[in-house]
Amino acid sequence: MSFDGNALHEPDHLSVLHAMNDAVTPEAIQSMTRFAVSFGEMADILNHPDVPALLSAVSDHAVDLTGVVVRVADMERMGQIERVIQLLSLVSSALDAMTPDIIAGLVKTMAGAIEIGDAVLSSEIFAKMPIVLEELQHVLDHPPTTEKGTVRTVMNAMRDKDVRVGLDIALTLLRRLGQSVNTLKGGTNHE
Repeated sequence: MSFDGNALHEPDHLSVLHAMNDAVTPEAIQSMTRFAVSFGEMADILNHPDVPALLSAVSDHAVDLTGVVVRVADMERMGQIERVIQLLSLVSSALDAMTPDIIAGLVKTMAGAIEIGDAVLSSEIFAKMPIVLEELQHVLDHPPTTEKGTVRTVMNAMRDKDVRVGLDIALTLLRRLGQSVNTLKGGTNHE
């Protein structure tokens, strides 16, 4: 086809116009209109004063973003994204089913667990636990070789100051543990 300014000079120019007219359906016009509106909205967004700084920040982290995109593509290929979506759907359903009483109970339980965790982590026992575990591992790896367990063996062991201290600790721990259990059961057996 050739143009001389305003008119087409081909014998089949009318067939081209008819084909174009047939292709321009109401749905196609709506689609083009939506595209034009979206394009206008995108132009408004791109004209926002914060866009250059955002694009600069994105370009500064392009390598990181590329790695993230590759990882997400791998996750999608392996079906992990679908599993995450299913998990989030399950969590959302669970959250929808929760009443304020259930949430308050969970918060109270978590607060108690955090307090216990803080107490454990800040205790002297926790600080010394690596040493205790090393000693325990040493004893388990190299158990003592003694004669038969007789009353005499126990009596001789009681002369050792470290054994006495260890037994005192074990007995005190057992006593306090028993007291706690009795208190929880409502009893006060302090014989």
